[in-house]
Amino acid sequence: MKKKTRANTFTRSEFRAISITLLVVVLGVTLPPYISNLLAGSDSPVVAVHVDPVAIALTDSVPADTTKAESIIRKKSQPYTSPPRHKPTVLDINSADSIQLKYLRGIGNVLSKRIIKFRDKLGGFYSIEQVGETYGLSPETYEAIRPSIKIGTPHRKLSLVNASVETLGGHPYISWDQARQLVNLVQSDDTIQTRNYLNTVGDSTWVTKVLPYFRVE
Repeated sequence: MKKKTRANTFTRSEFRAISITLLVVVLGVTLPPYISNLLAGSDSPVVAVHVDPVAIALTDSVPADTTKAESIIRKKSQPYTSPPRHKPTVLDINSADSIQLKYLRGIGNVLSKRIIKFRDKLGGFYSIEQVGETYGLSPETYEAIRPSIKIGTPHRKLSLVNASVETLGGHPYISWDQARQLVNLVQSDDTIQTRNYLNTVGDSTWVTKVLPYFRVE
């Protein structure tokens, strides 16, 4: 007895694929002549339009407010300028700290520290011209800052009565040899004559320069 064979059939997915393929073939055959006939019967010229997807994407990203967008672009293209700092009109050179000194034209971290170090060793400035003696301060920079500084706080003064060699020798205007001579003069004389002692150990130019730092007794 022969077995009964089942007729060949398609599954649903296979049938759908075949149908789509046939539809594409039919459209590919029939549409081109139809479109050609339409174009041939039209009186207006046919213009081919190319759509650039990149251009569309860029157009969509541009803000609707073009004025605002242009303003943003201009702001980004301009160089950044820091806001102006508040500068004091005139600085008291005997009390100004390093931060205040750096407001002066041409004075940075190094020069501001040197000015303060020199000022402290002197006991303060009694004349604006002394600032120009600061190590590393050029004449041009000194002339630039001169109108912006003044002597406000008075400088300290020394007394030969109880001054030691170390105290006198540590002053920028007094050498160690001069300091020892001054101490010896004070110890060997009962009367304190500051000006005469100074004249003994230095010339008149030096005495004029250093005398403001001594109490005349």
